[in-house]
Amino acid sequence: MSKSIKVIVTLLLFTFILSSCKTYIPPKQYDIQKSRTFEKTYDKVWESIVKYMGENNINYTSADKDLGIIKSTYRNSHIAGVDGFIMDCGENANEVSYTADYNIIVSKDDNQKVKVTVNTFYSCKRQYYDAYSEGVALQTSPCNSTGVFEKHILDFIGNN
Repeated sequence: MSKSIKVIVTLLLFTFILSSCKTYIPPKQYDIQKSRTFEKTYDKVWESIVKYMGENNINYTSADKDLGIIKSTYRNSHIAGVDGFIMDCGENANEVSYTADYNIIVSKDDNQKVKVTVNTFYSCKRQYYDAYSEGVALQTSPCNSTGVFEKHILDFIGNN
C-alpha cells in the first residue's frame, strides 16, 4: 500500500472516530408563564398550593404564609424520563443526578386578587471523560425549565 493511501485511510478513520463522539449541546431557552392571578381568597390559594405539594410528594423546606413564600428543594439520583419533561439539561448531557429548587410566591394585588409566581431553578450533574486526569469527572450544569411544572401547579390552583 502506498504512503498516500495509508494517509487517506488514516484520515478517514480519524474522521469517523471523531464524528462518532457525542458533543454536549446546552439546553434550549423556553418562553414560559410562571405567574398567574386568581380571583380567589389568599387562604384558598395557599391551601391549593399546599394540597398540590402533598399530592405530588414535593416536600417544602420552608413555608411562611404571612410572607407568602414556599421553598422546596428536590434532589435525586437519575430518574429516567425526568429530563425533557420539566427541565431541559441539554443534549448528550450524561446526567447522573438532578436538583430542583422551587420558590412559590403568593401575593395580593390592589384589587384583592391573588398572584402566584412559581420560580424554578434546575441543575444536573453531568458525567464526562476528563482527558487530563484520564478518568470520569462530574460537572454541575444549569438546566432550563420547560414550563411544564409551572403550568401544572398554576392549573391546579385554578381548578381547586
